[in-house]
Amino acid sequence: MITIHCSRACAHLCSPPELLTAGMSKAVTVQFVFSPAWDGLTKTAVFTNGKTTVDVLAANWDGDTVPVPHEVLAVPGRHARVGVYGANESGVILPTVWVSPVSYTHLRAHETVLDL
Repeated sequence: MITIHCSRACAHLCSPPELLTAGMSKAVTVQFVFSPAWDGLTKTAVFTNGKTTVDVLAANWDGDTVPVPHEVLAVPGRHARVGVYGANESGVILPTVWVSPVSYTHLRAHETVLDL
């Protein structure tokens, strides 16, 4: 599991980076740990590989844990990143900077690190 601490707009990786390979699905999750600045905000995780971006609404989270969407791991050679933003009805919006919690998704489903 990848753990990311979010304190206001700052997000930082608190776990070792995970090796993700192209073609993975439901194999790795991201757990967000939020500071009190996030209390009362509806959160949305945003995953991207630079070409494909997937928003995961809080309704699809398991507590503060979100699976890495397979769509951002579909293409070899892309670098996966994640961010999160929160909003409330009074118009407060709090986005984080992008975090690179994973290494390159450079392997195809049939390859291993030894194939590089």
